[in-house]
Amino acid sequence: MDDENIALHVDNIEKTFGNKRAVSKMSFQVKEKEIFGLLGPNGAGKTTTIRMLLNLIDDYDGKVEIFGGKFTEKTKNTIGYLPEERGLYKNQTSMDVIKYLAALKGIDAKTAEQRATKLMKEMELIEYKDKRIFELSKGTQQKIQIISTIVPEPDLLILDEPFSGLDPLSIKFVINVIKHQNEQGKTIILSTHNLNIAEAVCDRMIVINKGRRVLYGHIDDIKDRYSQNSAIIEYRGNIPKVPGIKKIVQKEHGKAELLLEVEVTPEEILRLLVNNGLAIRKFESQIPTLESIFLTVVEAEKWIKY
Repeated sequence: MDDENIALHVDNIEKTFGNKRAVSKMSFQVKEKEIFGLLGPNGAGKTTTIRMLLNLIDDYDGKVEIFGGKFTEKTKNTIGYLPEERGLYKNQTSMDVIKYLAALKGIDAKTAEQRATKLMKEMELIEYKDKRIFELSKGTQQKIQIISTIVPEPDLLILDEPFSGLDPLSIKFVINVIKHQNEQGKTIILSTHNLNIAEAVCDRMIVINKGRRVLYGHIDDIKDRYSQNSAIIEYRGNIPKVPGIKKIVQKEHGKAELLLEVEVTPEEILRLLVNNGLAIRKFESQIPTLESIFLTVVEAEKWIKY
């Protein structure tokens, strides 16, 4: 990976709060013009990591470089950040809020209004331009905040749980915004615990658990790495306990995904299940979902103590 194509370089960062290690010796790179997933369960250390990237937490060990250099005031204006904790001025209109937040990034009011109006028309939100924030639904407020994040036209967008609390239509809307921004050449870091969305949207990813990196790389490569360790089964009765099955992920009644130990094959598991009397209608190996891989890895990591 050539350095000139790296938007973000993170080397061995670590942060401790009192006796708790929130992030432990984490390293990764984000390439320019990609959608990069920062994944993990709630409390895994995603937000702490983001705050270190943005220098909101500056007393940490390790090194962060953005577009080849250290974080500076100039760098700040090249980054758009949507925090997990939303915050808009409730008594101001949508447009006034957008213009104010753009001004903090050095964008004049006229330019901000022109860009915001264009975006609001594209996103079918123009009717809310002069509405005050408290008059809007939570989903619409979320969309206005996303617009305010992209109006300054940052080179790097960092979105922390942008789907939190949204209905399915609003989630689809935000996904389309993310994809469109990426098509415009923006580098995007998407922090989420929604593995299905990450699988559909991201190019590469890092999965963290308890502050540690447990998976990292291109999503297709990660899935290939675990391709021999997943099988879908349709059955009647109860799946017996047999050696080699690490976890059973129930999909629906009579259908489950089996997550297998590395040293066994799906064929061996099928033979064991049949020999133990399970009535099987269908059994097939499959490329595992990101969710099943995550469950496998997190299960393997749960011995870690801090």
